[in-house]
Amino acid sequence: IVKSIRISFESNFSSDKVENESMLFLIIKNVFVKVKIIMLEFMEQHPELAKGHLNSSDARTKSKELWDRLTLDLNAAAVPSRDANGWKKVWADYKNIIKVKCRRNKSGISGTGGGPSNFCSLTPQEQQVSDLLSIHVNVNGLNGTRDFGAKRSSTASSTIVLANEIDQAEGNKD
Repeated sequence: IVKSIRISFESNFSSDKVENESMLFLIIKNVFVKVKIIMLEFMEQHPELAKGHLNSSDARTKSKELWDRLTLDLNAAAVPSRDANGWKKVWADYKNIIKVKCRRNKSGISGTGGGPSNFCSLTPQEQQVSDLLSIHVNVNGLNGTRDFGAKRSSTASSTIVLANEIDQAEGNKD
């Protein structure tokens, strides 16, 4: 990607090699911001595509049509042209990055301390994607639901109480 942007930049702005790496970085950053905004606006219009849950008899055809439309918009605005599968991968990677940030934030909040914070703030676009896809529910779980499984205890006395409860339950079975 960087190579294709560099070639495009060099052909449009200079005949020599690009020496100013910071200017190239700004151009790359602006291209990706523009791509994310276009993708986000399209996905907000088509949330079922964003989630990958098209509910219709011709879901595969509709999905292909929507991705083809988005591909045309993105290729018109971005230097690295891709096919629909390439843009699908960009969307999947972007969603994954946001999920990783949210998981890191959750583990940082529930951590015991000691050391620097692992908190990663989400950009406004990332927050919009998180809200659109309900990523916070995937990471934190639903509010008001019950946890199942064995009780977790950290002290020996609570382990003994739990063992006694198990013994009593087994005694009631006989």
